[in-house]
Amino acid sequence: MGECRVYGKGDKEGIALVPAALMKRVAIFIKNKPFSSLDSRLFVRGNGDINLKNKSRTWQKKLSEAGIKAGITKKDEKGKIIKDTAVHPHRLRHSYASYLLNERGLNLREVQEILRHSSIQSTQIYTHINKEHLKERLGNE
Repeated sequence: MGECRVYGKGDKEGIALVPAALMKRVAIFIKNKPFSSLDSRLFVRGNGDINLKNKSRTWQKKLSEAGIKAGITKKDEKGKIIKDTAVHPHRLRHSYASYLLNERGLNLREVQEILRHSSIQSTQIYTHINKEHLKERLGNE
């Protein structure tokens, strides 16, 4: 695993863990793209030249379309998206937290660190306990 400095809500700075394979891909990208200075950022905030809001919206639309194409997002009989099935960035965060907890076996405190929450209560909102998995774990004691 590698580490990457990230900025979240309110410009809150933190360190995110990045899989080695992704670190290699980013290194290749950086090597092949000239940067004007060593202090340049890979992903930057809008500064007049970059309309971050439009880029973000484009990414959200592509993610939504991918959810429909993958069959995750469902539509009703009128062809309208069923809200509870829609794929969006925040839902990915919820899913990832649940995956880490239920499938990878991380504890809530570890998931809190990965999500960069200051409060464990915030992390609890993001996680969903798999009841069958819980029964299985308790049955093995």
